[in-house]
Amino acid sequence: MLARHQNEPHPIHWAALRRVLCYVINTKKKCLQFSAPTGAADDHLNCIGYVDADYAGCVDSSKSRTGYLFMMCGAPIVWRSTLQPVVAQSTAESEYVAANSAARKAEWCKMVYDDLCGGNVGTDQSLPLVLKEDNKACIDLTNNFLVGKNSRHIRVRFHYVRQQVRDGIIMLESIEGSENPADHFTKIVKAPLFAKHTRVFVKDPVIPASGAKITGVEAARAAFAFAAMDWLTKRWAMPGRRRRAKVF
Repeated sequence: MLARHQNEPHPIHWAALRRVLCYVINTKKKCLQFSAPTGAADDHLNCIGYVDADYAGCVDSSKSRTGYLFMMCGAPIVWRSTLQPVVAQSTAESEYVAANSAARKAEWCKMVYDDLCGGNVGTDQSLPLVLKEDNKACIDLTNNFLVGKNSRHIRVRFHYVRQQVRDGIIMLESIEGSENPADHFTKIVKAPLFAKHTRVFVKDPVIPASGAKITGVEAARAAFAFAAMDWLTKRWAMPGRRRRAKVF
């Protein structure tokens, strides 16, 4: 968010930058910790998504902000926070547009997840990827394939999430707003909620004792490869990277 004001920064932006630097310094030892499952029936290995939206959060354009997060093996593997391309006219519409963005990433996650983990860690590839949403109206709009007076103005490309639900690629489930970690990517939250969500994302490094056995290595390696693949996809998609690739 601060990058949008780098051409004409104001004192409030410098104050926010100092807070960001203090946070980075105080959390430099934190890391993404991919852990093994604790039981045979644990959902630890399943890729689960969380999505949320902040209605009209941008004071300049009145656009809403989309935030989504995908977890696997106890750590995030894919996440994003971005402004929506259109101005939503209700909270349900903003959540619906956010769910559509998460659905596109969910299909890619499911394909890569099935390639990395299918048949190796006892997962069922036929099950849909669970996407947790804290807005009931959005879930109802996703499961209702009819066009009504409150949704007829929504552009066609945002109905992609309905097709994903119909094809069994994803499945939206309800979650309490205070329990949704994607809320962290859409707006400024209070300190207790910020600390609660941060403990989900990053943890202190754990060094195993000498001679200790580490179970679920395949799952941890798959989750790490998942996150690395997403990072490389974004890295090589940068325009500057393409230009350097042509030169060399």
